[in-house]
Amino acid sequence: MAGSIPFTASEGLLQPFTRAGFMAAAFFLLVLAARGGGLSVTAPWRLFPVPLGAYLLWCVCSVGWSLSPATSAIRIAEAALTFLYLQSFVFMLGQTCKSIAGVAQIIAVAFLAVSVFGLVVNIILFHTPLYFWVNPDVPERPRFTFGYLHPLAAGDILALGVLGVAFAQWRVAAKLGLAGFLFILLTLSDSTAARICVLALLPVGYIVSGQDTWRQSWRIAKVISAIILGVMVLIAVGKGQLFDLANPDNSRLFTLTGRVEIWKIILNNGLATTPFGYGFEAARYVITPLVGRSYHAHNLYLNVLVETGVIGFFIFLFIVIQWVRRILNHGEIFAWTLMIYVLVLGMDNPGMFTKQTIMFAFLLSYHLPVLYPRQLPKPVLRPDFAQSVVR
Repeated sequence: MAGSIPFTASEGLLQPFTRAGFMAAAFFLLVLAARGGGLSVTAPWRLFPVPLGAYLLWCVCSVGWSLSPATSAIRIAEAALTFLYLQSFVFMLGQTCKSIAGVAQIIAVAFLAVSVFGLVVNIILFHTPLYFWVNPDVPERPRFTFGYLHPLAAGDILALGVLGVAFAQWRVAAKLGLAGFLFILLTLSDSTAARICVLALLPVGYIVSGQDTWRQSWRIAKVISAIILGVMVLIAVGKGQLFDLANPDNSRLFTLTGRVEIWKIILNNGLATTPFGYGFEAARYVITPLVGRSYHAHNLYLNVLVETGVIGFFIFLFIVIQWVRRILNHGEIFAWTLMIYVLVLGMDNPGMFTKQTIMFAFLLSYHLPVLYPRQLPKPVLRPDFAQSVVR
């Protein structure tokens, strides 16, 4: 995750090589930890999700007809290696943690460490921990970020960190303090969808966690209070914008910062109806001439259609169906929140295969039901019914 924070605004191979260097170092440390504990790191690779492997293979094939074969090859290699590393990391968690709460605690520590690392990067580069990136198209909207990372990616790191802290095995005071620290930074990043997801998922997670949640009125009262507090914070953060959509100054909210127009242009020009697509990570070469500065569809599902075509989209759909089905049938609330976050963020974000944070949330939630299957309560028979069966 730390390797995803760019130290420079330059394009080209520098950022992919930087991320590759961080990942190589992380994998080396993972191997050392596994060997020290007598565990195998490479064995879990044979359990790599088949649907995901099929989609990545299709992306490899797209290099053959890509508008930029070099770009497609570099990005798919980076994505495939990242997924392989994350696969090993997730199964290491399953072998060393006794419960999902233990996994959430490690995730919380990891994201807190990455956030602190990002603040240090800001100090080194900009001589202040709170660096605000300014979009030339929207100069009145400065947004907090880490290094030269896009604020939306910083928002994903902070939001998933909040979810990890919420489900960790810590005291309530520690959770409130650490989650509050991350949420303040998330608010400064102005990642609207990430904030709404966090404020919506945490109360719901509290409602459905625990067997006696619905039976204890004080818990329900706390949930209602949490929802009210969340709405108040949302109003304060958004300065009432979400409830004043008629105001022309707030048009970016209900047009998703111009994303709706981008989607219309892509659909009206037939970019999403090709059988093979324009190549993994090569869609920018047809999108940018039509919409200007944007180099992707700003939508995971539409981006899959543009990059890998209708065929690739159906392979991707197979991933999503298997993933959702597994989590709904055997997952716990932490896996559900990660899944919902990825699905919702995909509506205005293209990054399941290019953003390490979303890749991690997807793969972790995919495997949690396998590593920690939900223990369904056994049915309790009435005494009279049991006696009639014995007779």
